Amino acid sequence: MMDACNLPSCYSCNRIDSDTLNENSSSLVTYVDEYAVVTTSCPEFDSQPAYMAYSLGYCEVENAYITMVVYLGDKNATLKQSYQLVEDDDFYRYWVRHNEFDNLEEAHDMVVTSLKDGLIDVSQGRGKEFFAERDENLLNMKAATALSTGQEWDGKL
Repeated sequence: MMDACNLPSCYSCNRIDSDTLNENSSSLVTYVDEYAVVTTSCPEFDSQPAYMAYSLGYCEVENAYITMVVYLGDKNATLKQSYQLVEDDDFYRYWVRHNEFDNLEEAHDMVVTSLKDGLIDVSQGRGKEFFAERDENLLNMKAATALSTGQEWDGKL
C-alpha cells in the first residue's frame, strides 16, 4: 500500500487532474466518475534495471508510453484509495501504448473523450492480461540486454 503524501497538489492522494508532461516526468491523470485515465511511461519501467537498460541503449522498447483506464472502486475514490478498494485483476480496464512523446497529450485526451462517450469497454477487469503483457515485454528487454552486453541469461525475470 502506498503512503499518503498529503500534498494538496498530489493527484494520487487527492481527486485532482494532473498534466505534468516533460522529458523527465510524464503523468497525465484525468478522473472520470469511478475511473481514472492515466498516461505515463510503460509499467516495465517500474523496474529500475529495465529502465537503466533502456536508457543506456542495451534494449529498445516499442511503445514506451501507455494510456490506461483504471477502475477506482468508487466515483469519489482517488488513485491511492483504489489500492484498498480494488484488486489488481479488476483495476486495469483498458490500455493503449504509444511511441511518440509529443503525442501523449492528444492520445490521453482521446481516451478521456472515448471513455466519457462510452466508446471504450471498461466493464471488466483485465489485470491478468495487463501483467502478462508487461512480463513478456520485460523478458524481451532482458533477452535484448543480455544479447547486447554478451552476458549469460537464464531466461527468467
